[in-house]
Parts: sequence; structure tokens; C-alpha cells
Amino acid sequence: MIAATPESIKSARDFVGRWFYDHGLDQTSIDLAETVATELVTNAYRHAAMPGEGIIVRLFVSDAGPVLEVWDRSEIKPEVRSPNAESTSGRGLMMVEAMTPMWGCIPLASGGKAVWAVLHAERADEECPA
Repeated sequence: MIAATPESIKSARDFVGRWFYDHGLDQTSIDLAETVATELVTNAYRHAAMPGEGIIVRLFVSDAGPVLEVWDRSEIKPEVRSPNAESTSGRGLMMVEAMTPMWGCIPLASGGKAVWAVLHAERADEECPA
């Protein structure tokens, strides 16, 4: 669990990167996972959590691949927005949608929601030589 603070976004990103590295996944997979984590945790911080409130970041392996979950106490589902050219925000979920095979949101029995994404994963030892 991390506190809803701007500094926690980096902590979550680092946690996800270490998890992917420890599981022997390649740098491209690590970079994508860190970016998705940044977007999902930023959304929880900015739109769903009160300052200092807990956000849970979970990773696990499923048949579809590694899954990242970000839990918060809000029951409002995130939605992909179509930002205009002048918008300075609102592109995060569009990026998540483009970078992951699938993502979604489920309600939690204890209240709140889990926003999840299946992440791309290639083993580091399967990379093609340059």
C-alpha cells in the first residue's frame, strides 16, 4: 500500500519495474509496465483518493500474462476521454489502452474499485540480438 501523494507515483513505478526485472522480463516490457503503472496510479491519486489515503498496487501472473491492479476507495469508474488539442491532461487511459492487450475496472467487495491491466511480457533471454 502506498499513500496518495505525488512521490508515491514514483514508488509504484519503481516497484513495478523491480517486479518485472525480478521475473526476468525484458527492458521493453519493463518500460511499458512502468508507464502503465504511472498512469493508473496517477489516476488514482488525482481522481480517486484523498491526500494521504491508501492506494494498493498489486502484480500477479495470470494465464493472459502479468496483471497490474491499482485499488482505490472511489467507486467511480475511469473512462477514456477524447482530449482536444488544447488539453493538458486526459490522455493516460488512451495510452493504457494502446499499450496493453486489455484493461478494465472491477468493483471491490470492501468498497472502491480495482483498475487492472494485462501487461506485455517478453523474457529477457528471448530478446533478438541486434
